[in-house]
Amino acid sequence: MHLNKRALTGIAFITTFCLYLSGCGNVTHPAPSPAPVPEKQPSVSASESAAPEAKEDPAEKIASMISEAVSESTEKDAAETESTSDPTEESPVIYEDEDGTYTGVVLDAAMHSMMIQTISGEQKLFSYPEESPDISGMDPGGIRIGIGVKLTVDENDHVTAISSVDTKAGDPEALDTAADLVLAAYYDDFDSFKDSVLFPVETQKGTVKSANELSKDKYWTPEMKEMLSHLNLIALEKTGDSIILSGSSKTPSVTIDKTAEGWYVTRIMP
Repeated sequence: MHLNKRALTGIAFITTFCLYLSGCGNVTHPAPSPAPVPEKQPSVSASESAAPEAKEDPAEKIASMISEAVSESTEKDAAETESTSDPTEESPVIYEDEDGTYTGVVLDAAMHSMMIQTISGEQKLFSYPEESPDISGMDPGGIRIGIGVKLTVDENDHVTAISSVDTKAGDPEALDTAADLVLAAYYDDFDSFKDSVLFPVETQKGTVKSANELSKDKYWTPEMKEMLSHLNLIALEKTGDSIILSGSSKTPSVTIDKTAEGWYVTRIMP
């Protein structure tokens, strides 16, 4: 059993006090003077006489005091441990859609329509009714590619309300580039993919110096397109000025970085 310093000090004091009491029993005292004869008191019945007070065994009292000190120490240690424990890491941004709502990142937007990448990694195209949807829940920046949104739709999948939601990356410009890559995979457009690459670019097979040297057969694989088209853009994490786009297997992967020209692909791992 672990005791803190306070409990050990208390136990030491109690033990010393007990030894002192034991020693007191060996001290010789002078004989007491004869006590005066008390006056005769009226007789009291057995039911009226008070029972003599039971004396507590000193050993039991000491054991009780030690037990209380140990209990107090244990409770204090537990409270201190709980208060000084490491805080739980912040949970990732996670949303769960209900009937009639869709949450995701804007991939494209027009006057009367919007495409988003949902939290389940699907591309969904929605249209607006003749009257404008309720945008009172939007941030001041308005609707643009790369922001997180929650759409409320009617039975015809017409958007009736749009509100802003946080993304884990918290960077619409970075997610704008990620959205371009998702659409390139969705439309199987390798040229659009190359437009998002900053050359020279690092690859698993070495450095590729130009777009002409970036082989479609080597880098635009079915696995690469599958990974990009099913990303949950809401949950992408940014480390410094870099974001890694990958699936659960970590490969293939694409790294985008913030450069002087903007956010571009700087590494491709097919």
